[in-house]
Amino acid sequence: MSSVDIAQMNLNRRILRKTLLIALVLAAALAGTVNALEIPGARALADLIMRFDSNGNSTIDTREWQDGVAGSFDDIDGDRDGKITAVEIDDLSGPLEQEAGTVAATLVPKLLSPLIMSMDANKDGAVSRDEFIKKVDEMFARLDANKDAILTRTELIDLPVRMVTAARN
Repeated sequence: MSSVDIAQMNLNRRILRKTLLIALVLAAALAGTVNALEIPGARALADLIMRFDSNGNSTIDTREWQDGVAGSFDDIDGDRDGKITAVEIDDLSGPLEQEAGTVAATLVPKLLSPLIMSMDANKDGAVSRDEFIKKVDEMFARLDANKDAILTRTELIDLPVRMVTAARN
């Protein structure tokens, strides 16, 4: 395999992780809103998150979740200082344009920035690895409907319905 092929594989891997992070953030938005049922694409979102299934058993355990989340954090943390800033989120536009086009490259960072930056618990203008991991671990707990420490595609798809049902009770 040539160095160009390896570089392309690494670029594709980084783009995939960034896409998965987008899916995670959207899942967090779903988990936090009663109007989630109105958001289209629950199945597509579930399919993106299911890419964290590294052993191919059609479930995501906590280790797979944490590995996927850590990789996503590392890909966004462009300067490798252990923090994500709004500028680093904006820098996602380049890889996103290659993968999804100009519209996605323009809109996705604008949607992601407030969601990720809301994880900044100490309000220092950056999201540390610890802040990020804490919030996405909380997200895993919300997504895990039967509390068995394993996510299934069905749990991910059914989240909007569960949220509306819980709000009505």
